[in-house]
Amino acid sequence: IVPRETLSLKSGPAPAAATSDEPPKRPQLWVWGRRVDGCVSLLPEPQPGLSVHQVQAVALGAEHALLVTRDGLALSWGSNGSGQLGTGDEEPRSLPAVVRLLAATRCVVPSCGARCSGVVDASGRLWTWGEHQPANAPSSLHSSWINRHGATECGLGVREVAFGQAHAILLTTAGAVWTWGYNTAYCLGWAAAAGPGSALRHGFQKPREPLQLPPATAVAAGALHSAAVAAEGLLYAWGDNSVGQCGCGGGGCITLPAPVSAFDLTAEPVARVRCVGGTTIVITRAGRCYMLGGGSQVEVGGESDDDMPSDASDASENEMDPEGDTDWLGGGEARAAPWRCGLPGALGLKRLLAEDVADVATAQDHALIIGHRRPVRGMGYNRYGQALPGSRRLRLGAPVPFPLDLFNGARLSQLAAGGGASAAVSEGVENLAARCTAALLSALRSSDVVVCAQLLDWGLGCDTPEAKGVERECLRCVEANRMHVEAVWRSAGLPAARLDAALEQMRDAARDGAD
Repeated sequence: IVPRETLSLKSGPAPAAATSDEPPKRPQLWVWGRRVDGCVSLLPEPQPGLSVHQVQAVALGAEHALLVTRDGLALSWGSNGSGQLGTGDEEPRSLPAVVRLLAATRCVVPSCGARCSGVVDASGRLWTWGEHQPANAPSSLHSSWINRHGATECGLGVREVAFGQAHAILLTTAGAVWTWGYNTAYCLGWAAAAGPGSALRHGFQKPREPLQLPPATAVAAGALHSAAVAAEGLLYAWGDNSVGQCGCGGGGCITLPAPVSAFDLTAEPVARVRCVGGTTIVITRAGRCYMLGGGSQVEVGGESDDDMPSDASDASENEMDPEGDTDWLGGGEARAAPWRCGLPGALGLKRLLAEDVADVATAQDHALIIGHRRPVRGMGYNRYGQALPGSRRLRLGAPVPFPLDLFNGARLSQLAAGGGASAAVSEGVENLAARCTAALLSALRSSDVVVCAQLLDWGLGCDTPEAKGVERECLRCVEANRMHVEAVWRSAGLPAARLDAALEQMRDAARDGAD
């Protein structure tokens, strides 16, 4: 029996320099739109429940979220009807909670399908759960029934995974591509399933062997199609091509992975690819972003784009249910939508969306674009502000820059989109003084006596109010390496008396810092 103990904790004083108006000093997760907890935020807000965690990356499903922290923990929250939270039950959670069955596993890459989730751990093993996955709790795909309990190498040495409507595609660190799930419209890309009457086209298909592709660097899965980028920059696509999402005009299916002729290998090598619904979004190495396909659109009542309301006030006149769960882009009933929604259609054409693009986050009906030098841009359906925070425009047919200062001046490292929600991970804000201080501390802790001696010399004539803590590390370095510091000091032609004066001043500065 463990005796019961009571701890009395007393909060210390707040840091003197901290104010509520300061930018965050640690990675932070921002969420907006129709969030997975059911709330609507027209502007980005910090996600509650993450005060003790440093967010590394995030992924969004239709109504759930999954993130990994810098410590390797996986946290999930939102809807859980298919076990997509990995809790082993089907109870929803409104706040992030650690996926306990992965608490001893260092998770590094999160991924979400509409109602399923997966993470890649530090060893390259894939864990999945939710709809069309081994269970509603995290399972190692390699040793699960999906892979016939280790029959193939699928699920090991994983770099990334993408989930489609009912299939999945996996990329290994060696560049091999695996697929499994339902082979509707030949989205698995298996040569053995291409023949007429093949049993591999029906029912759930387990991994067989890597696809016949050159080594790949990126993969993506749409509703019923898939894509991969070869190492040399060539784009391959296969599966449903009803609206030209595979880059081969409109109609039919592409049974096997085929190069997309719209992207010339020498003129426009491809760097990244993203798929959602019936759309393929391609980013070239030059930073140009293109769209293939017509998206996955719903049109009710024969309305044209010209009849669409231009802001939220017009939406109320059309009696739209603000809390409805309508699947605006296919798969569900659009019972209350008198106009088209979602990403604009290109109907099989190659359409330029934006330039200076580093990456794109896509959901079923909106997309977010992050650039190298330009601000974040959004496009698509914007009923809840998910595509353009603070805007009352209902649909954006082209990328529109975000307003400035939405994230308190923090730089964004990642974007995510899913359902009617959007999310961003911001990096801790640092100025030049903070970076220089960190570099000095690192050098002193590694016993760099040259830096230590130079700092002592500079300290006689410089005040360093923003470099607190450096003085103590400098004194520790001198104490541990006194003879070497003195040797460097003499080699610089500096008198011994100056070293004594520098040490005395450094001790005074350290005492003042401690006070």
